[in-house]
Amino acid sequence: MSSSFIALIIAAMVAAIVIRRKMKEPENVFGQWCAKNIRPRMAVAAKVVAYLTLAAWILIFLFAPKDERGSIGELMKSFRNAFGLEETKAPGQPSPDSPTIPPPFRIPGPGETAKPNPARP
Repeated sequence: MSSSFIALIIAAMVAAIVIRRKMKEPENVFGQWCAKNIRPRMAVAAKVVAYLTLAAWILIFLFAPKDERGSIGELMKSFRNAFGLEETKAPGQPSPDSPTIPPPFRIPGPGETAKPNPARP
């Protein structure tokens, strides 16, 4: 990377911090304008971004080859494995679902409901 590109990124970061601070100051004219014009529209903008992201993921799923699609259950299982919430069974080791060693937190799988464990303190 060139030094001018790095300087441009640093300048953009500094400008973003300064603008954000000015937006948060209620006694500043720019802050008052932002509170009146921008803040009411942020909720709508967040919803639009969320719906567009969902639509993009649905399109990606629909146009993906059949053998590469997978399922929602497999996706959630991979997320649980990535965060250490669900362990894969290894030979000779107790199951993470065993009643002797309760996991600190477990996301219920398909067809399960969350039940409180009265044995835990």
